[in-house]
Amino acid sequence: MRVCIISHEGELGPQMIQFARYMVKQGIEVHAIIRSYPLQLREFSKRDGVKRHIAPVIPIRRVMFLSYFLSAFFIALSLRGAIIICREPLTGIIGAIVKLFTGRKSVIYVVDSSTELKVERGVWRSCWLVKFGRLLEKLAISNSDLVIALDHSLIPYLRTMHAKRIAVVPYGANRDIFKNGDPTKILKRLSLQGKRIVVYAGSMEPYHGAQYLAKAAPIIKQNVPDAVVLFLGNGPLRRLMEKEAGDAGIFLGTVPYEELPDYFAAAEIAVVPPAPNSPYVSVLTTKIFDYIAAGKPIVATDVGGIKRAFGDAAIIVKPRDHVQLAEAIIQLLKDEQLRSRLQRNAIRLAEEVFNWERLTKDFITALKEIDSA
Repeated sequence: MRVCIISHEGELGPQMIQFARYMVKQGIEVHAIIRSYPLQLREFSKRDGVKRHIAPVIPIRRVMFLSYFLSAFFIALSLRGAIIICREPLTGIIGAIVKLFTGRKSVIYVVDSSTELKVERGVWRSCWLVKFGRLLEKLAISNSDLVIALDHSLIPYLRTMHAKRIAVVPYGANRDIFKNGDPTKILKRLSLQGKRIVVYAGSMEPYHGAQYLAKAAPIIKQNVPDAVVLFLGNGPLRRLMEKEAGDAGIFLGTVPYEELPDYFAAAEIAVVPPAPNSPYVSVLTTKIFDYIAAGKPIVATDVGGIKRAFGDAAIIVKPRDHVQLAEAIIQLLKDEQLRSRLQRNAIRLAEEVFNWERLTKDFITALKEIDSA
């Protein structure tokens, strides 16, 4: 079997890379089309058996997406016999058009609604553009042979988009990477010896909810004086969050992915506080899978599929409630027995439920079923 994964970014992303690498190990020929700008075309490289093709992009905002769309389409068209896998609904149009021209199978891996995500980010504000985006998503999803959803909470959205066939395959947890983090490096570098660290890693945009953790930070410090909240990441709310957190928070900006195991190892608790307005914006982001891979007890908000997937390893609170968020973190800091239980459950989830090898087999099984249909 031959597959071609189309990404709208400069790489596949840490999660899709894992799917690709495990597929290669199963003897599948895997191609990846990724974005590159300024305008240039390089021969595809070969890393870990995944053959990457660079799609040239014109670095002008108004035509950037269209130029990528066209170049990715022609590269995909040239990969004869490959099942086209698109990473999100809008680029799923590429798969739909390739299918129209060649009759080949088209698959979309849906993490969330692309249109709803752009609305959440304030990128698309005009009504006609939002309607047009939803129409494109509907065309892509309804013409796809298979839609693979990150979580069961996306199924109602996919039904409204007239998905023909749906399989649910979540992300996996990189336990081998995160179980060996070294906390001493971080504690020494930041002079945090003796501190009780709470960590948040991710974007500082409104729908991720990190601003509520910033508001909770002073309450946490007031009740647990040696506690400090470590914020890893950037975003438009960072400056406001720094003011809200005061000396109860430390903001480090974006850190290299390979350093995250050390930061997580230094923390006692990890926090996932999303608060999207749309139910179809993904809350099962990479960080929560990385948290359980590191064996961290979690405090999370009750949004999307978080409670269903991670409830055994987390205290679940209401979204947009910084007081309840603070109380849950304080409770977990003070209750060593509860922390230990949630930690054990996190490790079990990472090793058994969100095991990459098992999930990739589910992914391949779904592809083979449509390939033979």
